[in-house]
Amino acid sequence: MVMRPTTNQPDTVLSRTPFRTAAALLLVLHALLLVTSSWNTSPTYDEPEHLKFGLVYLEDGRLPEADAQRMPVTLFNAAALKICGGALEDFETDRRFLLAARLPTMLASMLLGLGLLCWSTACFGRRGGLLSLALYCLSPTVIAHGRLVTNDLYTALAMAAAAWSFWRLCRSPSIPLLVLAGACLGLAQACKFSSVALVPAFACILLSTAARAPLAAFLRKNPVRWVLVLFYPLTAFFVLGAVYRFDGLFRPMENFEFHSYTFAWIETRMPWLRLPLPRVYLEGLDLSRYISNHPGVIRGHNYLLGRLSDDGWWYYYLVVALFKTPLGSLGLFVLRCLRPLKNTALSAAGPLSLFLLVPALALLLFFSLFSPVQLGIRYLLPALPLIHIWIGGLLVQGKGPGAVSPARPLRIGAAVLLLAAAVSSLAVFPDYISYTGELAGPRIHAWRLMADSNLEWGQDRWYLGAYLQKHPQAILNPQEPTAGHIVVRVNLLTGVFQEERFRWIRENFDPVGRVRGSYLVYQISPEALAGLTPRSP
Repeated sequence: MVMRPTTNQPDTVLSRTPFRTAAALLLVLHALLLVTSSWNTSPTYDEPEHLKFGLVYLEDGRLPEADAQRMPVTLFNAAALKICGGALEDFETDRRFLLAARLPTMLASMLLGLGLLCWSTACFGRRGGLLSLALYCLSPTVIAHGRLVTNDLYTALAMAAAAWSFWRLCRSPSIPLLVLAGACLGLAQACKFSSVALVPAFACILLSTAARAPLAAFLRKNPVRWVLVLFYPLTAFFVLGAVYRFDGLFRPMENFEFHSYTFAWIETRMPWLRLPLPRVYLEGLDLSRYISNHPGVIRGHNYLLGRLSDDGWWYYYLVVALFKTPLGSLGLFVLRCLRPLKNTALSAAGPLSLFLLVPALALLLFFSLFSPVQLGIRYLLPALPLIHIWIGGLLVQGKGPGAVSPARPLRIGAAVLLLAAAVSSLAVFPDYISYTGELAGPRIHAWRLMADSNLEWGQDRWYLGAYLQKHPQAILNPQEPTAGHIVVRVNLLTGVFQEERFRWIRENFDPVGRVRGSYLVYQISPEALAGLTPRSP
């Protein structure tokens, strides 16, 4: 992603050599954090299934059966594992093969960081670009999921590419950009179903006169170009179909066996309907809807602030974002909201904020209002790079009469907040999945605020094994109320799974320790246990 700065003046704030050195150091630090923390992290519960999907796609010469959120993009991870001579069982037991399978995700995270740097620098100058890159490279959520065999980071990369190409298309319309933007949109859909949020987001952006003005002028010059606009959606459908080898494209709805109410309803009333969607993609979308509406199947209950729910809360992701983001990063976000950007490089670049914030907001609304599945901050991961780029505008250099440039106190304040965010992130190494920020309070009490993949996703099982060897008297997840040295998995303690099983301990005792972020330790005396009041049936 190579772009010229949108300002006509040279960036004199930071010379080229220090800029490139700082950027390289940040990317190297990001790579080191990904690799070293991965070495200390056992496979999460979802990774083997994602890897299995990619292995079938790669090895058998056929499409795997639909499996909710598993997508073909994990074939890169499967290929890395095969190149190193490993198999699925090796991935789950051998750190070397685990790291090998995770490397493609890490490379994608590095590529996203580089693209983010280029985009932010082109719009905000070198200082703004480095701020955006630093926030990305040090983000605990990015580090946590930028090293796993899942599709979350790939989706973030594809959605950022789709937003960037659409921005370029609206600024400098051309037929090649129509095709490129459509291809990026199709790739995003092939990475995760939630990428469909980009479609209404881009439509909303075009409601802005400033955003659509160059594109409208391009179309008015030649009426034939209105027909060529079809290249955008057609390319998106073509790329999505190609990823799935065009299997089952335009297959009648009556030839499917749907499980979710939504698709079963469509099949009943429109059996003749043929959609330009691959078979496995459509079946996966149906299965995803079915699981979303049946919490007893795989996913368990939603959990927030000590409460359980099957339907979730509209404010879930807002609250979790506050608890899972370093306080320094939150401070930079607030400062960026308060700083006007009139007569700056941003105004010369067009309404960039729309292309960054509208897709991020669309993703938030998609999961907050239309999805009952609320399992962790990772669902919002694709929004973070866009927000990081937007925050880079905090340090944009003004130009022209009345320009607003960052004053010295603002630059110092931004530096202090960035340093605080860095310290907060580095201090939790290697526990990035279970990271909680300063607003969440002591980490030993984080389970009272949230659960699921926000804290416990199977990543600490190796540590647990070492802990149990060191403490042979410890009792892991007892089946009934028990006195002694008790170790409980967070998602069982909170009731995300088996709601009633550990109600006796979560309502009567406080933990005395943690095994990383996934397990809580209790010391329960026989007298304390005997003093519990039996619950009425």
